[in-house]
Amino acid sequence: MHCYNKLQGCKKWDDLLHTLLKDGEDGPVDPAGASTGRPIGNKKAKTDRNAAPVLAAMDASIEKMITSFSVENKEAADRAAVVWKAILDKQDMKIELKRGRVEAAKMEVHAAAIKATNEATQLSLAKMSQESKILMADMKKIDPLVRAWHEMYRERIGQEVMAARAASASPPTLSMFMSTPAPSAFMSPPAPSTFMPPPATVDPVAATELPPTVDEEVVEVAPPVTSFM
Repeated sequence: MHCYNKLQGCKKWDDLLHTLLKDGEDGPVDPAGASTGRPIGNKKAKTDRNAAPVLAAMDASIEKMITSFSVENKEAADRAAVVWKAILDKQDMKIELKRGRVEAAKMEVHAAAIKATNEATQLSLAKMSQESKILMADMKKIDPLVRAWHEMYRERIGQEVMAARAASASPPTLSMFMSTPAPSAFMSPPAPSTFMPPPATVDPVAATELPPTVDEEVVEVAPPVTSFM
């Protein structure tokens, strides 16, 4: 277009145009070249060209965000694993502590049962020893009052042995004599008007002891009373 302003008044240009028009060689005018507006199709190309860097920056930002989230999630998972491990370890310690307390309580109960069994065994042995002394005592050298006491307890011992033999239908064994009798059966003191009760004592073994036999009696014994002969 700027060449036309210079050729418009030139004589040679006018002659050329006249010749072209005369020969019919003047072609159609290009509408795109003759248009004074914006070029057709350039707006979309420019939009696509300008959008490419924005999309690339957005993709890079999204990738960075995903990477950051992955790192944060991994760190959070590691922290949660550490916390859960500490909680589980603490729970295991509590369970072990409770288990130890239960075992200690069982041991205490077992020890108490063993202690009670030992005490019962000691009482039974003491009773069996006294009964043996009563059964083997020499009745000829005993005071008549003590002799009557021994005879009464001999009868009670015999009744217990016979009852145990009838219950088990077998010969008496050592376990029959080891059993602790009821206080009302063998350990009860005789009536005050007839016999002297055993002395009171705090010792559980001494409380089950029967009156002394011949071997344990004091030599100074009163002479036999004629009314008991």
